[in-house]
Amino acid sequence: DQDTTTIKGISMKQYIEIFEDKHRTKLHKEDKILLKHLTVDTLFCDYCYQPYLEKDVDQKLMAPFRVLLDYISCFVFLGTAWIPLVLFFALMSLIELLTSTYEDSISS
Repeated sequence: DQDTTTIKGISMKQYIEIFEDKHRTKLHKEDKILLKHLTVDTLFCDYCYQPYLEKDVDQKLMAPFRVLLDYISCFVFLGTAWIPLVLFFALMSLIELLTSTYEDSISS
């Protein structure tokens, strides 16, 4: 089981402050109050500001090793499958084009 005691997010109040500082604007007081009431048990990621429920951190949190494996598998796929397939289909299309051009010149 993962230790989630170090997982912390920012509250809506902190998110609003960051938003106002970044965009140099102020939200209406009534809007701030409404947002705070609607997001009582919601936290936001410090880095990407994606919301998550504080009680669901254990179910949604991925181990760093798992994330690293996802990145590695993406790059391995690009190098071993995607690029060769693109080259293969480009070559097959070129062959088809040359074949149809050659057949047209012979028939005329």
